[in-house]
Amino acid sequence: MPTQSKGYFIAPSGDIIPIMDTHIRTVLDNPKKFRTTKKELHEIYDNHKEPYGLEGKARDEILANLVKEGWVRLRYQPRNDYFTAQIYSLTKRIKNWLYGFAQEAMKGIKGDKYTPHTEIAIMNLQGHILDRFSLKEISQDILFKHASVQRVIDISEYENIVSKVIAKLNSSTK
Repeated sequence: MPTQSKGYFIAPSGDIIPIMDTHIRTVLDNPKKFRTTKKELHEIYDNHKEPYGLEGKARDEILANLVKEGWVRLRYQPRNDYFTAQIYSLTKRIKNWLYGFAQEAMKGIKGDKYTPHTEIAIMNLQGHILDRFSLKEISQDILFKHASVQRVIDISEYENIVSKVIAKLNSSTK
């Protein structure tokens, strides 16, 4: 188990990419691998009136855009022995990737081996924790077995929802 913070990306291909420095530094140093350019990255920093490389609002925007494009951003917190996994939505594909990540983390990623009890806090872009499971639980398919909470609504509410969806669909075809 590492004694210092470690970062990882899971690429849209499903590959696990260990981060040697910070997530943003990895993006800034390798823009082509993240389907962007230095010029685009500089523009984002300029729009926020921040120095290039600062860990501020521009950084947040760049990393959020990557997560929206299908990247998963992971950070290990050794003090509390858990990962945060920032995702856009918990799709079947993301569940598969977290399953694979959990298995690899317990075997060891580039020499860093984590215990089965190490947790992953799955969070959205706003930083809200959606769920929290151990590597062992994730490697045993808990993400597929764990039912998400469904809303219980009255039929009268459903009619309002349906009419909003139909109105939105109608407006987008005009």
